[in-house]
This record gives sequence, C-alpha cells and structure tokens, in this order.
Amino acid sequence: MRIDPQLKALRSDRASQRRIQAEMDSAKAAWRKLPSTAKILAEIQGYAGGEPLDRLDGLAELLRNADAANGFVAAWTKCMARVLRRNPLGQIPFQQSSSPGFVIMQIVANGPVSLSLLSYAPRPGSGVPSSASFADREQDEIVLAGAAKGWMHGITDLTKEKAKLATSEHYWSAGDCIRTVAQTQSRQIFEVEGHFTLLQLVRHASDPRPTREYALNTGALIHQACADKRTSQVEMALAVLGEMRRRDALPAIADLAKCGPDHLRWEAVRHALALDPIKGVSLLSEIAGAPHDELRIPASRLLAKLADAHPQLFPSPQSFGESRTPCPV
Repeated sequence: MRIDPQLKALRSDRASQRRIQAEMDSAKAAWRKLPSTAKILAEIQGYAGGEPLDRLDGLAELLRNADAANGFVAAWTKCMARVLRRNPLGQIPFQQSSSPGFVIMQIVANGPVSLSLLSYAPRPGSGVPSSASFADREQDEIVLAGAAKGWMHGITDLTKEKAKLATSEHYWSAGDCIRTVAQTQSRQIFEVEGHFTLLQLVRHASDPRPTREYALNTGALIHQACADKRTSQVEMALAVLGEMRRRDALPAIADLAKCGPDHLRWEAVRHALALDPIKGVSLLSEIAGAPHDELRIPASRLLAKLADAHPQLFPSPQSFGESRTPCPV
C-alpha cells in the first residue's frame, strides 16, 4: 500500500498534528460565533426543547429559502476551507460518515436535533428500492445543488404486521423543500443527476418508537429496529451477558423483563430462559398471567410449547412461588 510522503511525515509529527487540530477547532469556534450562525444555534436550542419550527423564524427560513440556506453553508465552508488550504491533511471537527454514493456531515448537534449536509452521487446499476423505513423523527430538507428523482411514501392504514402505503414520485432540484412527518412518511432517492446536495434538519422524538421497514409491493413489515440509543445499549449489554453465561446477572435481567419496551422485555426473557430455565419459565408465567400485558399472548404460547417439550420445567405450581399468578396455560 502506498502512503503519501506528506501523510507519512505528519503521522510521525505529533506537534504538527496538535497544531493543525487546534486550527481546525478555532475555525469551528469562529464560525459558531458569527452573528448569523449564533442566531441559528440559539433557535436550534429552542427546537430541541420542543418549539415548533414555524415559531423559529431564522431556522424556518433556512429550510425554506434557498438563498438563506446557501448563505449559511457558504459561511461554514469559508471558515473551514481557509484552514484546509493551509493544512490539506487536517481533520474537520464534525461528525461525518460515508458509503458508496452518499456522504453526510453533521454540522450542528443539540440533543435530539441535528443539522447536516447530505450529498448523493450517481450509482449506476443501483436500482430502485424494494422497501422503505419509517422513523420517529421530524425531517425538513432543502436542496442546495443537483437534482434527483425519488419517492415519498405515506402510511394511510396500519396494523401490527402490515401497512397500506401511498407512494408518489418526485423530481427535486435546487431550491425545493422536502418535509417528512415522523412515523408516517418516508423519503427515498434513487436516481441522481450531478451531486444532489441537501441541508437537512432532523428532530428525533424524546421517547422514539421503533423504526419500521415495510416491503413496498405488499406493505408487509420486514424489519423493526429500536430507535432509542439507551435501549439499544441495554440490548447489546444483554447479548454480551448472555454470551458470557453470566448467571449472576439474572436479577437485573429479570427486572428488565418486567418493564420497558416490549422487544427489550422479550429479549430479557429469552436470555433468562437460556441462563436458568426454571427462572425463565417463572418470568414467562408472570407475564402470561398479567391480563393487560402486551406480551401475555406470546408468553402463553411459549409456555405451552415449553410444557410439551420440557415438562421437567413444570414440576408443580409451587415452583412459580406462592405470590405469583399461576400460568393460565
């Protein structure tokens, strides 16, 4: 692998690394202190606190007026480009990620709110999407450059396992505004002309419902993912504890099985069954015996299957404890 001589020299020069990073951080701070930026940052603070976008004049104008959006981005670009010209190997101090044909850079983050620059590039042969995801977040965008074809999907009817979708095709170009309503709308890009660049404002729900993915041809639910960061962390911790066979964690796992999001509770029950089948069956019996528990029916079904396949887990009613509701199965 070839390593550019400049990069190789910088890698071994810690003093230059610190100097360049300090210059980058100073450029970011200078941009945030600009009066025009400071106003937007203050209004983003209000938006993060629950204020409607329509009551925040500067922020609303930014997402609805192409001149305002381009001016805002130009000021950010000017501050950062000045340092990059002197230090082309400098690392911009903003969160960023990329994948083939797509890049996103988050230039402001405040709690549940983010303001980002997105850019799509043509990807020959990528095809059109076969599914769409619906997230619990408000999303406002304005096109800065380029053009693209895409779909807007809306949920018009919903059951637990299926959604009725209404889809419309759009052609977006510079100056167009795109608004996506939380949980019920989804925006997709599938054909890009040039570099399709947007300024995007997102506000996540304080207690977000799961992100759901539906097949476009049938409306069937094909995937569901937790949208809450803390819940995802707990779910990963559960997986690690289960893989490590940590029986000492059973009391905490049992507590998780009794309250919280349904998918996390069910995951906790699953790990409890794997670590200690008797205690896992006891948890299932409690859930199955709670008349208003959302997991009552799947818990009852699983108990019935376990009773048939592993009767040794059900030696007597006293195994569940005198204070617990007997299993209805």
